Amino acid sequence: MEERINSTLNKIEKFNEEVPSAIMSRTTGELLRLLILSTKSKKILELGCSVGYSAIWMASAAKELGGHVYTVDKSEDRSELAKINFEEAGLSKDITLHEGDAVEFLKNWKKGTIDFILIDAMKKQYLDYNKLALPLLKKGGTIVADDVIKLKDKMKDFIEYVQKDKSVRSTILK
Repeated sequence: MEERINSTLNKIEKFNEEVPSAIMSRTTGELLRLLILSTKSKKILELGCSVGYSAIWMASAAKELGGHVYTVDKSEDRSELAKINFEEAGLSKDITLHEGDAVEFLKNWKKGTIDFILIDAMKKQYLDYNKLALPLLKKGGTIVADDVIKLKDKMKDFIEYVQKDKSVRSTILK
């Protein structure tokens, strides 16, 4: 991974220590990168951008594959920080950030099928996101839902739905 990208990730991690901004762990970011590279996913969608940490991990892989990350967040403040972080990482051309509601964003998606989707937005809406995202996913595509163990009480409906859905293969990492 390019030094510029790693430096930006380190900066975000340090910022998160001072001002918690709900970023995922470095290990989770590395796993996302590995999943994208191993599945050769080029069109990536992230629901819940925050300050751009996970989008940078995914875009670092997408860039190697000639792909692109589309991300959405409804917070104007976090979106502004994310844009700065994308620029510092040298990935602003590899990431398209939309400010707004993730449900509305999914309902209005017009960019074809998606290879890889990360759900990491409002936890109580994971089931809605999943139901709207699944038809957009290419056959054999991947959906990753973050924080399922940590915040399982807020996502019981989502967890039960996915575990019962015979049209997908699912697992929960602990």
